Amino acid sequence: MSTIAIVALIIVLIIVALIMIILLTPITYSFECNGRTPYRAELSVQWLWRVLKLHVAYLQGKPFFKEFYWLGQLKIGPVKDYEQWLEQRVDDEYQRAMDDIEKDPMTAQAEAMMQAMTGTGQTGSGPTAGTTIGTAGESLDDVQAKTADDEVVSKITFNADGSVKEKVFTKVKGIKESVKERFQEPDPNDPVASFKSQIPTFWFMKHLTNTELWRQLLIVSKRCYDHSKPRDIAIEGRIGVGDPYKGGLLAGMLYSIWSEQAKDIEIDYLQWHLEGSGHIKGRIVLGVLAWHGTRFVLSQPMRALIAETIRVLWVKHKEAKQLEKLKAEQAMQS
Repeated sequence: MSTIAIVALIIVLIIVALIMIILLTPITYSFECNGRTPYRAELSVQWLWRVLKLHVAYLQGKPFFKEFYWLGQLKIGPVKDYEQWLEQRVDDEYQRAMDDIEKDPMTAQAEAMMQAMTGTGQTGSGPTAGTTIGTAGESLDDVQAKTADDEVVSKITFNADGSVKEKVFTKVKGIKESVKERFQEPDPNDPVASFKSQIPTFWFMKHLTNTELWRQLLIVSKRCYDHSKPRDIAIEGRIGVGDPYKGGLLAGMLYSIWSEQAKDIEIDYLQWHLEGSGHIKGRIVLGVLAWHGTRFVLSQPMRALIAETIRVLWVKHKEAKQLEKLKAEQAMQS
């Protein structure tokens, strides 16, 4: 075997190994809490060590802890907070120094002398005659006089010096004509205006109304949930709602729905009470989700939808080229 073939085989094996690591390494998640003093709550999500890592924790009497890594880089965390604090401190000190310079009377006097020498200083403080709203000194009456009868000034924005920054006119007559054109039949002698697509507007409705497609969607959702749901759940403590009737309903629900964990929970039927601790742990394997997703994509209703979508996109592409050709021919004739 040649050297090139060996190198290519090694590269392929490395790529396959990376793909298998990504697909088979589980995403682990856990949540732990303690309802007794000191109160504590902790959430952790981790995948491939620090490629994705989220860790937040609260402990009574201590600062809230938060840490987030993405692709091995710390985005949120104690170290990152210190770097941001240091950067903000430097910016504040620099801004304070600049403010001191601006407040210096010698600096203001030097700027006034420079403006006087260059001729950029203002030669008056009184208002000019008339209210100007345009960059060319137009008055509001002049702007309104230039506006046609079918135009309405819908928006005017001003600069800091009172000049107009932007003027937006709405043509009432043009809006009426555009509305009429939408409801008029296209000219049969105009190939561009009378061009019609072969694809109906709601071509996808027959797929959305297919009950088999929704059944397959429910099946894949259930499979993904069964795989991703927590595998380790433990709760213990004492719960009371202060009402014997409601306490009995709560006990009935716990013993009928969650009988395995209900043995560690004590129900107080007379007084309000809430204390205890618990944890929830689970994992998600991307390869399993990819397998269930592949089965869903290969199901008959999804195959039909994908094939129909590809056909529609192909026809739309051909029609777009045909329409551009008709427009070019029409432009040459005119």
